[in-house]
Amino acid sequence: MIHSAPSPPRLVIVGATGWYGKTLVHEYVLAYGDRAAAENLLLYASRPSLLSVDIQGCSLNFPVADLSEAPRQSLAHFDGLLWYAFILKNKLPDIGAEAYRIANESIATHVIDCLTSNPHLRTAFFSSGAAYGMTNCPAYETDPYAYLKIKYERKLSTLVPLVTIYPYATLGKYVPDHFSFAAASFIHQAITTGRIVIEARNPVVRSYGSVHDFSRLLLRLFEQKHWTKGSVPSSIVPVTHTLDLMQLAHEVAAALERKIDIISSIEMNTSASVYITTNFSYGAQLAHCGLAPSGLTQQLRDMADGRAFHSTNENDKFTT
Repeated sequence: MIHSAPSPPRLVIVGATGWYGKTLVHEYVLAYGDRAAAENLLLYASRPSLLSVDIQGCSLNFPVADLSEAPRQSLAHFDGLLWYAFILKNKLPDIGAEAYRIANESIATHVIDCLTSNPHLRTAFFSSGAAYGMTNCPAYETDPYAYLKIKYERKLSTLVPLVTIYPYATLGKYVPDHFSFAAASFIHQAITTGRIVIEARNPVVRSYGSVHDFSRLLLRLFEQKHWTKGSVPSSIVPVTHTLDLMQLAHEVAAALERKIDIISSIEMNTSASVYITTNFSYGAQLAHCGLAPSGLTQQLRDMADGRAFHSTNENDKFTT
């Protein structure tokens, strides 16, 4: 498909200060320019702030409003809403299941009130690979994260035109920390110590995809003035590579173009931790919109960019 110059979509981004939201703003600026971003993006998060994105060495700032204000805003002239805001699964042990539910229900209430008042807003909802393919909603006590993701997806499908994204392991520039993500941890170790230590005991296999790639795809979808059945996918599973940790470590070393010592404590005769998909429709979805997936080397360099890969200042390396 040939992609002609579009008019920039007017978008509401809920969770703009998170990894995915920030990347969407970054890609929006690259696609349409900073003036268009300032005029056409309405950004929300849990508290008011300024969002900073780095475009070719220049820092651009955009105001972020408190999410509680969203239901009172007039959104008649906006085209779509992207719901990124969600308390991550790895926060569950720290805050407890009940506080986790309350925090996410509060976010959901604001979003759903907003969409109830503005049912014309085409919506992208970010679920998780952990919820992909589930036909039955688990009990909250069994899997709070999947329960809430499936609950909200079902609710949204009754309110607005909907595309659901099911990310698995993600690579990208604005990763929030290098402790929670294997690829970012490996990049940090490689640059700061010259080695990568794989501390997992069991083999770990993950499907990976670039947040930059699926952000570009979403912008192409929102450029369409109307979503009809068959004109846009109902779901996107944005993965391009599947790797075990040893393969990932070697790919990181190759992407950084450094000689890296790789030390592994994996016991190969133990059961593997597997988080992968067998859905391979993503490449065709990108191609339909005139896009191609980034190579793995580029995805890893995107993750390192702005964290340590191009930094000459020790104090700039892997700060959040």
